[in-house]
Amino acid sequence: MFKPSPRPCQVSGFLDGGLYELPRGRFRQSNLFLEMCRIDDAFVKVPSFGGLDYHNRYLWSDVRPDHPIRFAEAMELKANIADAFVKYPAFVAFADLSRDIIIDVPSLETESPVGFLLQRRRFLQQIESLTVPDARLAHYLLIHRLHYERLREIGWVGIPESRFCYFQRIRSRFFGFGRPTYTVLPGIVQQPVRGTALWNMYKPALGDLADSWKEYRGIIARQIEPLLQEETVHFYDWNPKNFILDSADGRVWYVDSKPTTFAGREENQHNLYGIRSFFLRR
Repeated sequence: MFKPSPRPCQVSGFLDGGLYELPRGRFRQSNLFLEMCRIDDAFVKVPSFGGLDYHNRYLWSDVRPDHPIRFAEAMELKANIADAFVKYPAFVAFADLSRDIIIDVPSLETESPVGFLLQRRRFLQQIESLTVPDARLAHYLLIHRLHYERLREIGWVGIPESRFCYFQRIRSRFFGFGRPTYTVLPGIVQQPVRGTALWNMYKPALGDLADSWKEYRGIIARQIEPLLQEETVHFYDWNPKNFILDSADGRVWYVDSKPTTFAGREENQHNLYGIRSFFLRR
């Protein structure tokens, strides 16, 4: 059912809702919710343990998280999943929608350290038991695709072309020996963009942008300021690592794939204050 990922790895080689073997590479956790790896001409992203935990705890179970950047909208809710899949049938073409379970996710808030580790092991075992995508994983892809379309519709900054598909991660036990395990994960394939993150333009010793980047402040501001409107500002994680300036053509890109239902409001407000202070002042 799962076929090898196209090589060289390029966004155009993947289909939304497709089933692929996860390309081999050194995946690193880019934030609390995603692991990613540059493979050929694409970034491949899969959820981290924290990303699966958060999705199961707050978005699939309809439990409202504390102080996210924004709460889920109607189309993103599990209660409306049937209507959403009518619009995006590719995500359920190969999914087993009869599996409608809420995985009991571990929490240090309610468990002792030993209980947490045991519950975490059960959680991982349930994830690894999946051999085909289920409704939960389809929902994960759905909300990421909805977020992607929303950002592209808003415009002003570039949003890299992306595909949303399922990956089968194959792992061998005991350092390559023994029976392999197969895990189904939702994933995102994103077109890389060239440029410099806003994060890397700031020099703490100066308390300002490096001199070589100050001339780009106006170019950056003209593209970011329109996003600060009340109806759009909460769709962005304002971590300056998420914004990339291509100095060759002056284009600003936003590269974070996760919906802002995943991120906390307080930290985001802090990051937005930094963006305003160092990139939007004249």
